[in-house]
Amino acid sequence: MVGAGFLRVPKRSPGKPVAMERGDGASQYPDRERIPLQTCFEVRTVFLALTLLSTGLGVAAEGPATGESGNAPTFQAGAPAVANAAGAAEQAFAEALSKNTIAAFEAFLTAHPDSREVPEARERIAWLREDADYTKARAADDEEGYRAFLRDHPGAVFREEVELRIKAIVDWKAQEQAKQRVSAEAAERRSELFKEASKLDTAAAYRLFLAAYPEGPEAQEAQRKLKDAEADDAAFAQAQTSEEGLRAYLAERPEGHNAADARSRLEALKVASAAASAPAVSSPSVAAFVEAKEKRTAAALEEFLAKYPDSTEAAEAREQLGWLREDVAYEKARSADTEEGYRSFLREHPNAVLRDEVQLRLNAIVDRKSRDQAAQQAQAEAEKRRREAYAAAEKLNTATAYGVFLAAYPDAPEGVEANRRMEAAQADDAAFAQAVQTEEDLRTYLATRPEGAHAAEARERLEAAKKAGPVAPPASALGFAEAQRAGTIQALESFLVAFPDSPEATEARSRIDRLREDAAYEKARAANDEDGYRAFLREHPRAALRGEVELRLNALEDSKARAAADARARAEAEQRRREAHEAAIKLDTAVGYAFFLAAYPDAPEAPEIQRRLEAARADDSAYAAAEGSEEGLKGYLAARPKGLHAKQAREGLLAIQNAASEGAFKEAVRIDTVAALESFLKAHPDSPRAPEARAALERRRKTSEPSGPPPGDATLPVLVASFVSAPPVSNGRADDRAWQSAQGLELPLSGGRGPRSIRLKAVHDGTNAYFLAQWSDSTRDTANRPWVWNAERRTYLQEKDRLDDGLLLLLFRGKVAAESFLRQPQGLEADAWLWRANVSEVSGLAEDGWQQMGAERFPKARAYPNPGGGRMWARYEPDAGSPAWNFYMPSGQQGPQVSSYRRAKTAGSRADVTAGGAWSAGVWTVEFARALDTRHTDDVALRVGGECNLAVGVFDRAEEAPDVISGIVRLELRGR
Repeated sequence: MVGAGFLRVPKRSPGKPVAMERGDGASQYPDRERIPLQTCFEVRTVFLALTLLSTGLGVAAEGPATGESGNAPTFQAGAPAVANAAGAAEQAFAEALSKNTIAAFEAFLTAHPDSREVPEARERIAWLREDADYTKARAADDEEGYRAFLRDHPGAVFREEVELRIKAIVDWKAQEQAKQRVSAEAAERRSELFKEASKLDTAAAYRLFLAAYPEGPEAQEAQRKLKDAEADDAAFAQAQTSEEGLRAYLAERPEGHNAADARSRLEALKVASAAASAPAVSSPSVAAFVEAKEKRTAAALEEFLAKYPDSTEAAEAREQLGWLREDVAYEKARSADTEEGYRSFLREHPNAVLRDEVQLRLNAIVDRKSRDQAAQQAQAEAEKRRREAYAAAEKLNTATAYGVFLAAYPDAPEGVEANRRMEAAQADDAAFAQAVQTEEDLRTYLATRPEGAHAAEARERLEAAKKAGPVAPPASALGFAEAQRAGTIQALESFLVAFPDSPEATEARSRIDRLREDAAYEKARAANDEDGYRAFLREHPRAALRGEVELRLNALEDSKARAAADARARAEAEQRRREAHEAAIKLDTAVGYAFFLAAYPDAPEAPEIQRRLEAARADDSAYAAAEGSEEGLKGYLAARPKGLHAKQAREGLLAIQNAASEGAFKEAVRIDTVAALESFLKAHPDSPRAPEARAALERRRKTSEPSGPPPGDATLPVLVASFVSAPPVSNGRADDRAWQSAQGLELPLSGGRGPRSIRLKAVHDGTNAYFLAQWSDSTRDTANRPWVWNAERRTYLQEKDRLDDGLLLLLFRGKVAAESFLRQPQGLEADAWLWRANVSEVSGLAEDGWQQMGAERFPKARAYPNPGGGRMWARYEPDAGSPAWNFYMPSGQQGPQVSSYRRAKTAGSRADVTAGGAWSAGVWTVEFARALDTRHTDDVALRVGGECNLAVGVFDRAEEAPDVISGIVRLELRGR
């Protein structure tokens, strides 16, 4: 029956959605061809109209114009009336079909309650209500709306699709709830960590919190508290070296972060002051303990405790040993930076000073693990929901089901298979949409797709068409069917030209719009770029494929953002690797190289670092084998004069040689003869005991000669330090009133390059002493080994030859002969204050230490050119405590030149002397200030009414030794 129309079966297959339009014109297969419900109704209307004509006029639609016997038609009594009534019902039903509204079918039922079309009319009302409710639920697109639809229409054709949409919404809600749960747990952990940091209330705690949560809601408060803590630490660092400073700190910050420590230190200083004023009691254990403390090693303290286990200093030694072991364990835990490492530290050191900081670091690691586990759990739950959603789509096995799955999980591993199945289902829908036009098409569909999704309905349609018999559809229906079969815009436009007002015209225009939309979509898909998808959305704002296009557009944007983030992350990782490489090279140790290789095993620098690591390990092994043996150390130095441990080897060798000469010296002193002392000096000319041996030899040779009085110092220049009530400020400006009234002293300077003279002034206020020095210098040198940016290598290089200017002030222990101290035969000791134009201006402090010097060599001394001629021997050691600056190596470009030093927190005797300097019009002005008596054994104490010898030296872009020096000056501190 080629080209003949057929009647759509009113019944729909249960459990399988029928691919047809609903009342709103939307389709449950929005991405491909849709079968218009209106077309099916129009075919039915044509069939009913033809039936009405045939029955109403008493003429058969087909067959001979005779009765069963072949005669003229025979009519039973009453037949015309019945036929007329049936014809009226058919005509009314046909009108209701053409309107296709609930109201039209309800009006038909009211007018014809007993007609044979009543069941179909009721069924169509149910369909229309179902379609209307489905459209309403889709518009709301929420779980409640879909569930209401299923309650009202439990047997709906769209039931499985609606259930799938409900599942997608439930899955999405579950994902959001999981995210919210993870976020809430993370927020709770972050809040707890902030509470712990606030409880500790230290700069380190706040830095740890900000490292873990740099952008949390508490970050701003943590930054503020961090600044407060750092300011408090700085104030405490300045105050902790003196009782006055600690009292001032507590007066200003009674509730400061370091208030408890300040009170404890103040009490300790009072005890130390009382002890210092008590008569000194000398004992071997005291000297041994001082020596062990100076070494600052666990081995030294353990050796002391083994020798003096019951001494009064033993308790303090054990305490310091515990601190050293705790520090070693802490550094080990910090290097590993693992949960087990921190837990092990807390088990072994439950009362450690750093316990709170370690606990905070441990909590941060546990928090990070908890977040990772929560994220993994959420991911596992999401994967389970995705698998269940795909199983549901497979069970439904429709294009819509796979489309819903792909929209919810666009990057799922099942995506390729789901897309293939969706395209197969869409192809089946399209084939069935073409087949519903004629019986021949239906047979073709069943022949090619006997197991197709619509096979059952196709068979039902064929059966219904056979029962209904042939119906000659109107020309417009045939033309529309032909245009549909062609499936092109040109065919549909030709149909509209021929039948502009036909019932099929609306659907034809709709199909043209869809074909144009599909063409635009395919063009955009072929280009697969942002511009193409955006153009599609502008031209087709209400397209059925809008959601998919937006999804693809978002995917492209996300991909671009991820690519940019990946590129940025790679660049940052590359920069970190280069910085780590530079740091490892600078450190030049096996540990440094091993750390680099552990972090960057595949780096391009790895072969070079591996080579350096093997060389460093070989050097370590050679030194370990040589350590402790004089011959071994000599062999190591001969083979590796510039080895990593060369300095340690030389010091170790000297210590061994000195130990060997100690016994010989004691024996020579015991014998106490010229021959014994001369024999010792001949065998051990470089022994630390050589100066004492020479002195003893000189005394022995002169036993018969009277020794005259030591040279006096009546001829020495005098620097007067007068009392002032308003002391000056150490800022290098010299404009304080105290300096205007102070007596000045112009001293000549001798030596190499540098000024020929220096002007000194001194004052005191009964508590502190203040010194002022001024000298000429045509250049202002304030850089000390700065970092300079190298544009070609894109890194900083250190200019090691650039040094700053400096001033050395020496306060001697005891009196010094009138001649230059550099020519004294015996070793001299002095309290040394060193101002440097670079590092002192960074910290506001002078380097405070003690200096030994003389014309003859002594232990640990180094030879220096003597500015006055010849050479001198000197040894410098910093006072107890930590330096006021740290070495700094910049990371990342910070300007053309960066200082190699940064200010550091300092403490102890090393932080006693404040200093400030300024250069103006070719003149340096430097000021010092220090307590008269610091109560520190490594400082020279000054007293009002007393005297002291001093000297100064000037550095002009030098470091090892002053370029020019002064003679000896007598300092007199006069009272009011």
